[in-house]
Amino acid sequence: MSDSSLRDDYIRTRQRVDQLERVEKSAAVYLTLTRTTTLTISNSETLVPWESEVRSAGDITWSGSQITLPVAGYYHIDMTFYYSAAALNWGTLTVNGVQVAKMTQFYSSAQRWGRVSALRFFSAGDIVQISLLFSTTYIMQVNSYDTANESPFLHIVRIA
Repeated sequence: MSDSSLRDDYIRTRQRVDQLERVEKSAAVYLTLTRTTTLTISNSETLVPWESEVRSAGDITWSGSQITLPVAGYYHIDMTFYYSAAALNWGTLTVNGVQVAKMTQFYSSAQRWGRVSALRFFSAGDIVQISLLFSTTYIMQVNSYDTANESPFLHIVRIA
């Protein structure tokens, strides 16, 4: 191979590397929260105040029931919980004080699980809250991660 051919290969390779270095890579943005104490929820809408951070990356901040998203993008928000007895329940996702989604869990005599899940675009600085409503008074249970009936856990992941 000639010197000029090697030089041309080097220049092409360097140009490709330069292009790859310019590609923006989004840093991971995620948060998992839980509670350390049970929460009594009745037939009035109750905001879920979070008490403990399990893991996080990307500067999502939170205080009590309010979670602030640091950057715009599509996020998947998913909360699972286990409660004291079977009941009809509803979950509401609120963004900046406006209810944007309401999920219903239909009653089953054996159903003690609940879930609030949404995939949507959020703006930087949006404040997210989740509230729950039961047909009567029940207690949200607290069960550790990686155990039977994990509860409650809120996962927020920026996907794009």
